[in-house]
Amino acid sequence: MDGQISKSNKMTKKQSLISYILLLIFILCFLIFSPVQSQTPKIGITLTWSTDTYVPLNYPGKALPSRGNIIEVAANIDSKGINPQELNYRWFLNDHAQREKSGLSRQTFNFPAKWTSGNEYFIRIEIRNRSEELLGSASQVIKIVQPEIVLEAKEYQIPANQEAKFTAQPYFFNIKSPDELDYKWRLGGKTASQTGNKSPNIFILKVGQIAQSVKQDLVVWAKNKNNPLQRAQTEAEITLIP
Repeated sequence: MDGQISKSNKMTKKQSLISYILLLIFILCFLIFSPVQSQTPKIGITLTWSTDTYVPLNYPGKALPSRGNIIEVAANIDSKGINPQELNYRWFLNDHAQREKSGLSRQTFNFPAKWTSGNEYFIRIEIRNRSEELLGSASQVIKIVQPEIVLEAKEYQIPANQEAKFTAQPYFFNIKSPDELDYKWRLGGKTASQTGNKSPNIFILKVGQIAQSVKQDLVVWAKNKNNPLQRAQTEAEITLIP
């Protein structure tokens, strides 16, 4: 009887040892084969964008896109040891795949700005390797603005017997030079002439002798000669002082 119990214990220990060995083999196989996909390095991606709208040379900010301008987006790879030319770029505009502008080495994506329901565009990119494994993604929201025309100030005080110069500075128009805009000036509700002035975005006001202070509104309109939909206006208050 004792012999049978001893034999049974030996069988149990043998079975436990076999189970333990099989468990070790399973764990070893899992460690060897399961990480194959995770060994693919992930990459850092930064999206930057630019547009071709006009801004003055001394403007410290960024040119913003308006309707009719071209926006270019670039995917910058932040990870070392990764060749950007070996990657597959998939671009999405407002969640619509841009297949014709996606593919191997296509780091940049450009499109014309139009008015959307929210006046903004949602850009997204997915980057994969040649084996179609996803390495990373990034997104960017780009807002569309209206062109602007700006005077140096909103209020002016001009003494009698003086000459004052007002410069209308365009921002975010689809132009290369301020001369590509049509300008209309009005002072005190009347059209202000530009006789002898070669720069249409500059208005020169000559103030003669006056008996008392006078306040007048100076208004300027600007319109793109090649794209009439791009237009803007601004105004300022002028006080003429005796």
